[in-house]
Formats: sequence, structure tokens, C-alpha cells
Amino acid sequence: MSKLGLRMKKAFALAEIMIVIAILGILAAIILPEFQDHTRKARETAAMDNIRAMRQQIGFYAHRNDVPPGYPGNNPTQPTDAVTFVSQMVDGGYLNKIPDNPMTEKAEIKIIQDADVFPAAYTPAWSGFDWIYQAGTAEIRLHAEGTDPGGIAYFDY
Repeated sequence: MSKLGLRMKKAFALAEIMIVIAILGILAAIILPEFQDHTRKARETAAMDNIRAMRQQIGFYAHRNDVPPGYPGNNPTQPTDAVTFVSQMVDGGYLNKIPDNPMTEKAEIKIIQDADVFPAAYTPAWSGFDWIYQAGTAEIRLHAEGTDPGGIAYFDY
């Protein structure tokens, strides 16, 4: 038998390669949605944990200072701002840093003044913000569009 004949016997046929590719494609189609579901669940769990930690630390700050964070000089007659909120929470030792919103992977805060109405749902006009906070009510919300599989809006976490 010639050397050429030996090579052909050791090589895979095109049909065999196509079958292997098809099997790998089927396996990927089964596994990929499962992986994506775990990623979504991880983000939702992180979001719930971050909002719980933020609310808890805001409560601790308010208890120790008799006023929620965000007011310059802890004076509730002053307008609130994000720089003061971050400074009081991070520099005050309540948080290591403002946690990222797991849905957006950023941590920009929109401050709602006490005289303004806190939104009841995600506000598309504020899409650049990741957290919504109002010092007067000490309310903070995750600002993310969408709902979890249970139908709960991320904003309502």
C-alpha cells in the first residue's frame, strides 16, 4: 500500500467532521441558555444584596446622626447632593465604596430633593443613573430597567 493510501485511512471524512460539529452545536445550544440564566440570577442576587446593604447603612447613618446622609453638614434645611452623600457614606466608614448597580455595572447616584416626588418606577430620562436616592425619606432604589422572572421590577427591589 502506498503512503498516500495510509494517510487517507488515518484522516477523518468530511461527514465525520460535520457530525462532530453538529453534536458540539447541539451541546452548546443546551448549555448556553443555562449559563445565561445563572448569570442573570447572579446579577439579581447581587442587586438585592447591594440594595439591602445600602439601606442598612443609610439607616445606621441616620440613627447615629439623627438625619439621613446627603445633607451638607447634616443640616436637613440644606439641599442634598450626591457628593455629600458619597462622602458621608464612604468617608464616614459606612461603606467601602458605593456599590455598582449589577445591572449597569456603574454607581452613579441621582439625588431627589425632599420637595420632589420620588418616582414610582424606572425613569428612562434618568438612564445615566444607577441609584436613585432621596434623603428626606431615606429611600434608595436600584435604577435599572426590566423585571426578574417573578415579574418584580428591578426598581422595586
